[in-house]
Amino acid sequence: MLRTDIFRIVYEAERSRSLALGEPALPSWDEIETDPQRLGFHRAEAINRVDYFLAHPEAGPSALYDDWRAARLAEGWTDGPKDAEALTMPLPVYEDRPAEAKFRDALAHSLVNAARPALSDQT
Repeated sequence: MLRTDIFRIVYEAERSRSLALGEPALPSWDEIETDPQRLGFHRAEAINRVDYFLAHPEAGPSALYDDWRAARLAEGWTDGPKDAEALTMPLPVYEDRPAEAKFRDALAHSLVNAARPALSDQT
């Protein structure tokens, strides 16, 4: 299994979750892969989650968000309504994040850890 296979698995799992919850449909991985204009936020997020969990095998599901939040705080952002000029944005602690965000992190974490033993040295 290649790293790119894990990207696809995590993305398609997120896409299935969105469809099951009645959220706007995301394009399939294949649709995105063949149309560079559709390389979007959700694909980049899936790749980011996979790369993070592959690089940090000891990390739990909250670690990616916790690191992201710490980086924003170090940059001077504070918790509050989203306002780029004031450097405020919602920065809740992990436990206070919406359930769907925590589920997405846990799903990616589980899928990456399940696929890790099958990962080849190729990308």
